[in-house]
Amino acid sequence: RWSTKLEQSLLPVKMDQATARERVQQGAVLLALDVPLGSEFGMDYKAWQTASKFKGVKMIPEGIHFVYYSSSERTTSVQTSQGPRVGFFITTKPGDVLIYKWNPHSELLENTHPSEADITRVREGYQELDRYLGAYPLDDSFKTWLSLSSAITPSTLARVTPSCGYITSATAMEGTAGLVSSRQDKAAMDTSTRADGEAESVFARDKDAWKTMEPVAEARLGFVNIPRRLVPPGATPQEITQHSMDRSYTLTTLLEQHFNNNPQEIIAEMQTAFVCFLIGQVYDAFEQWKQWVGLLCHCEQALQVYPDLFLSFMTVLHYHLKETPSDFFVDIVSADNFLVDALQAFFDGIAEADQLRADVPLRADAFRQMLSSHYSWSFETSVDDPVVVEMA
Repeated sequence: RWSTKLEQSLLPVKMDQATARERVQQGAVLLALDVPLGSEFGMDYKAWQTASKFKGVKMIPEGIHFVYYSSSERTTSVQTSQGPRVGFFITTKPGDVLIYKWNPHSELLENTHPSEADITRVREGYQELDRYLGAYPLDDSFKTWLSLSSAITPSTLARVTPSCGYITSATAMEGTAGLVSSRQDKAAMDTSTRADGEAESVFARDKDAWKTMEPVAEARLGFVNIPRRLVPPGATPQEITQHSMDRSYTLTTLLEQHFNNNPQEIIAEMQTAFVCFLIGQVYDAFEQWKQWVGLLCHCEQALQVYPDLFLSFMTVLHYHLKETPSDFFVDIVSADNFLVDALQAFFDGIAEADQLRADVPLRADAFRQMLSSHYSWSFETSVDDPVVVEMA
């Protein structure tokens, strides 16, 4: 399991009665009923281990939150195991009451879509219910959550959330035959039969079969497909070479086609991808995050057009690097020098760009110095080798 700062026990939240009363009145309540004993249950940047009396979370601040859980199931008389992490986003308003209930058949925490009568009963019986609810902690973890989700909007979630409504670390895949065990599966699953009569997995014949597999449609995150390179119709060889080095045209095209020319929605998708990776444990989301970083670091011309986008990018990337688990931090820094090379291109582009708004190079200089000081990364002005374009 990925080692993150999330896996810490929730300490009791101490507050005076007046503060508690105000937070109860202003905060939302999420009931999570019948969650299996010993399951992990979390919201945003805190996690609980459910006990027999656990029924949910109170005092939830207004805004967007990520709810997640890993159910506990008994494997032997003395051992239990945790299921895959499953999560979903919610948007709360002051005084909201959300009621979810564990479904033992689907092994999902399902929204009961409570009626007004149900909500009224919860509010009227709150004094008795209160003792079974964990308090949402308004400490440093909440500040961290805000830094990771500040740009995410309900429209972002409507676009990105899978149609099934859940984000899971163990997504069902499709695209090729999987592991099978009976001869009857052969025709339907495109397997071969071994001499002993047992069906053979397609992976035994093609070890790279997994490369063609994708999450099933209803479980697929709705991230934008980021092409490696886009060029205008009728581009000359020289222009194609230029667009290979400066991906501003790709960025502008994505903004027009997918984000209604709203640059902050790009930051929102980048944040959503990181949350799905860091908290939801979805590796595909990590890959999407890397693609956004790679694109935004190679857009010299766009620096002049969208200065606020790149200011937000530096801020968001700062918080993401701060919270990246140590094992994956090695991956994004060391694997093909991805991050250092991308940031080198970013700083070079800012240094070479003309007529930038003054705050962009100032922020970039501060960001570069922080990275060099904190991570001992060295950024020097460099000249890339030319990109050779092969003509058809």
